[in-house]
Amino acid sequence: MLGRSIRGGTIELQSVIGDGGMGRVYKGVDRNLSRIVAVKVLRPEHQSMETAKVYFEREARSASKLWHPNIIQIIDFGAEEDGTLYLVMEYVPGRNLADILDKDFPLPAERTVRILSQLLTALEEAHNQGVIHRDLKPENIMLQDIPGNPDFVKVLDFGVAKAMEQDAAGPMTMAGLVMGTPHFMSPEQALGHEIDHRSDLYSVGALMYQMLTRQLPFEGRLVMNVLAKVISERPEPPSKRCPDIYILPALEEVCLRAMRKNAAGRYQNAAEFRGALLALDTTGVPTPEPQETAIPQTETISATDLEPFRRRKRTAFTDSVYDLAVIQKDLDVTGEQRRVGVLTVQARLEALSTTEQGEVTQDFRRLFESEVQRFAGVPTSHIGAVSAGVFGYPRTLEDEVRFAVQAASSIRQLVAERYPRVSLGIGIAHGSIVVPDSEIGAAYGGPLDQALRLAGVAGPDEVLADKSVARLNTSVHLEATQDEGVFRVRDEAPERRQQPVQVALPLLGRQRQLGQSQELLALISAGEATSAAIVGPEGSGKSRMLAVLARDAERQRIAVVNAPSERFPSAQVGLTLARLVKGGLELVPATSRQEAMIELGLSTDQMKVLKFLLKGVPAPHHARFWIESSAAAVVAMVRALSRRAPLLIICDSFESADMLTFKVMDRLTMRLEGERVGVVIAGVATHPLISAFCANHITISLPELEEKEVDRFLGDNFPDLEPDVRSAVTKRSKGLPSNIDLFVRYLRSYLPRRPEDLPESPMDVLGSCLDELPESARKLAAIAGALGASFPLDALSGSCPKSWDLRTNLQIIGEQGLLSIHEDEDRVWLRFEPARLSRLALAQVMDETRVEIHCRIARYYERTRGNTKNPDHDFQWARQLKEAGFDKDAVKMFAIAADNAMALYGPVPTLPVLDSLLHSAHEVFEHTTGPFQSVILKAALFMIRAGHSNDALQLLGRLEHIEMTSAAMAEFYLLKGESLFGLGRMEEALEAIKVAADTVPNRSILYAHIHMQAGRIYERLEDVEQCIQESQKTIDVVANRKDRLLAQHKQLAWRPLLVQGKVFMQAKNFEQAYQRLFDGLEAAELQDDPIGKVEANHHLAILLRSQGQFEESCTAYQAAIDATIVCGDIRSRLQTVLGLATLLFELGATNACEVLLEQGIELSRNAGRLDMLKSYDKWLEKVMAAD
Repeated sequence: MLGRSIRGGTIELQSVIGDGGMGRVYKGVDRNLSRIVAVKVLRPEHQSMETAKVYFEREARSASKLWHPNIIQIIDFGAEEDGTLYLVMEYVPGRNLADILDKDFPLPAERTVRILSQLLTALEEAHNQGVIHRDLKPENIMLQDIPGNPDFVKVLDFGVAKAMEQDAAGPMTMAGLVMGTPHFMSPEQALGHEIDHRSDLYSVGALMYQMLTRQLPFEGRLVMNVLAKVISERPEPPSKRCPDIYILPALEEVCLRAMRKNAAGRYQNAAEFRGALLALDTTGVPTPEPQETAIPQTETISATDLEPFRRRKRTAFTDSVYDLAVIQKDLDVTGEQRRVGVLTVQARLEALSTTEQGEVTQDFRRLFESEVQRFAGVPTSHIGAVSAGVFGYPRTLEDEVRFAVQAASSIRQLVAERYPRVSLGIGIAHGSIVVPDSEIGAAYGGPLDQALRLAGVAGPDEVLADKSVARLNTSVHLEATQDEGVFRVRDEAPERRQQPVQVALPLLGRQRQLGQSQELLALISAGEATSAAIVGPEGSGKSRMLAVLARDAERQRIAVVNAPSERFPSAQVGLTLARLVKGGLELVPATSRQEAMIELGLSTDQMKVLKFLLKGVPAPHHARFWIESSAAAVVAMVRALSRRAPLLIICDSFESADMLTFKVMDRLTMRLEGERVGVVIAGVATHPLISAFCANHITISLPELEEKEVDRFLGDNFPDLEPDVRSAVTKRSKGLPSNIDLFVRYLRSYLPRRPEDLPESPMDVLGSCLDELPESARKLAAIAGALGASFPLDALSGSCPKSWDLRTNLQIIGEQGLLSIHEDEDRVWLRFEPARLSRLALAQVMDETRVEIHCRIARYYERTRGNTKNPDHDFQWARQLKEAGFDKDAVKMFAIAADNAMALYGPVPTLPVLDSLLHSAHEVFEHTTGPFQSVILKAALFMIRAGHSNDALQLLGRLEHIEMTSAAMAEFYLLKGESLFGLGRMEEALEAIKVAADTVPNRSILYAHIHMQAGRIYERLEDVEQCIQESQKTIDVVANRKDRLLAQHKQLAWRPLLVQGKVFMQAKNFEQAYQRLFDGLEAAELQDDPIGKVEANHHLAILLRSQGQFEESCTAYQAAIDATIVCGDIRSRLQTVLGLATLLFELGATNACEVLLEQGIELSRNAGRLDMLKSYDKWLEKVMAAD
């Protein structure tokens, strides 16, 4: 290539300045601009490889979008006529960081900080543009000596950079290939998992480590050894690694934090990392003396050689471009899944000569294959002196791990006899692998990775196993190591009891809480309404406490209604309330629910609402105040029931309740004073719904059990256990009854003699139960786990292929005691026992299977969503879609959830759903805003209604330069005008509204909205004539339209009249003002719109007050307050109550005024309205001063 010209002869290649795996870099001259450039040319052997071309082209795309002084600039990219790809970049003279460390080490602390801070500045820009470098290493960091900065940093080589957003061109990573330089990879990158920008920050930490010590953080003879250490070992502190050189302790601390295994524990962005460096005081730090430090050489192998040992990343499911239609297929496209034991043996040949190593390697491979086959296994692959095999394929074995351990023991013994100077590292894992096209050599999956890692970290002739092996009910005996989740394989097996011990777990250590529950029952019997929350961590025995409470209540002739909460696909709105209504009506001796309601004396409206609650859909014409009407109907039913007999309502798993349930139950507990009713909920204390409930009600806490109580129970029921074993059970159960119950399951069948014989954790006991299931039942359990802890049978059957034998597999799972079945009149329900098993069932499956599960559930959501319109569960489905990788479909589902939440709950409660919508939309909208303009417009509308005008305006800015239809354009400018109106920017709002008016057809609903908003703006501008004119256009449209569409825009019927009334008030034309406001009130009542009633009555009250008609003003204020209760508008209620209170103060009714102000203060505090709280406090001080 030297001397050759490219790009139409405009660039001449002069000399080679760099060489890489994919391309060669030349120094060239651009004849057109008379400047030196760097030209990277794809190697000839890679020209025909599509994957190499993708990575080469991606470097051009990734780097060209970055414009920053510390990032190399891309000038051009193209291809010659013969297909040669080239990349023209700015030429950067200087030395790379590797050369700097080689010649200038040790570096002063100040210089280290200066170099790294520039590197982080460059990464901050890249990350902000959505680009992750993924291959940071000293060779990719160039330093230039320029005036004022002798170490000016340039970041090179974005060849394996990854776009954070999905690339429409296809998958960004080859299946199974771990990209990057092993010594500087983050643990998640080394595992081949999905990464984010924090992976680059780990690499900077590794670079920093080398800058401080001139040594790599992790070293090994083979690349696989390095990867294993990156994944599993902590880096040795630089000061210990290099004790002869002074290293600033604070600098070391920054380095080690950046290299934490868990990405959540690192610096969360480049700016935070850079800030930590710049905050260090490097003045006065002694300059290290130059040292001669040898850098150990590492033996490397090619990426191709490593491939059989690496987890192959899923390809069909990872990219959002994989359309949702694909999941209509069976999705079983990755190959045959098998549950196997995996054995990996690494021969350590360091003590042998080079000649001996070659001979021993060949002999070791033959020996390994022979012994694996002797124990019914299949050898899969060899890399140097590392070999792997699987047990349980193609023939299923009863105990795959036991055969793997026997083969390992035999191999270890034979190698020790033949080669005394060779030691072995042995790793064993168990779990699911995928075998494509019956080619076992191409198999991939987590157990292959894990066995390789364990072999790399095992001591001489040590056999290590992972947690999946520990979970098995196998004859292999394990003892825990210092590393969490890693076990040493021992020869002897745990002792199994000849006869299982029959033990029932009592309600340990809850005497005080049981006493509190008895006090609750006494209060109910005495006719005092009471409510309480039983709270505690997961597994603390909340459900058992509720069961005991219900049993004791029935013994005391207290009626019990059990209404547990559930969260599963297609759950109806207010499922807990439906159960409450259903259970309450069943207490009435009647032949039907209708007859039971009549027997209770409920009104027609109340019966209508309860019927809709039973169906789980909002009642028509009640969407605005569905919560309030539901609460009123439920309260009426509960009061009627309590007059017949004392009543206890129990709600378990309340953290799974939807918003409707929580708000209705909260109102129920507040309105039962003097009734013989108790409401007891149970849930996890840290959940927002539970903590909010606890703030106003009795709390019964279930803390961890005391060790002495657990130890006494174990001693009484298992007298043959040693004290140290009992102590180990107590500690590993963490004082939680459900954990103790799990260990009791184990102790019924096994007699551990030492603490090492016990399972490491309660979940390991559960895991062993799952591992004993056949493959089809295990997969069914995983789908069930994704559905949740409790769910109806039709949700499970709807998420499974028709070809599955659902009945047989459920029977197998039930025989293990993992699922319980119960029925009501409508559905068959399944429940995990314990509930935590649901998460474990899902967690144990491979990534590919987990995605398939989410896809199946997503399809079930799609089929059932229209039947429920439940925003909470639409929201859950959206998250499922997002987790499965279908980002665009998730955004659409978030929008539907927000729409349903708006209709059911109103604008303010919808904001949490909206936040998730916008967060997800941001990831998808970055370069594809156009197709989602309707979602953005809808989100902006919700924000405006919730009073977040500034956020709405910023969101609408995304659509400024997007081509839209005329209708969308009109809606865009209307919403922009409403946002500016909310911010008080009237002139700008008017300009936006005028543009909207010019783009919409006359007489349409949108036309009416636009001119109504124009009228409101002119009202604020005090332009009476224009206000009347614009409002009248809306009134005319409404008068000529009687279609159903108008029913969805009720405010068009009354708001223009109110706008005219207010502007007449400003003009002192009180007669016309009264007429318009009264007409607006009539229109609101005709439309049954409580919001219109609030505003009309409020303004009428102000008008009447100004005219001295105080009695009529008080009546209007009271009507406005009543309407705010119906629609649930806290802000309007506070304003109206304050208006009435001030009127009463003017009339001298200070006592009544003071009562209203105190009520308003409490309401303001509960609603978090600090602005109104200040106004109320100010007026209360004024009233009290007057007294």
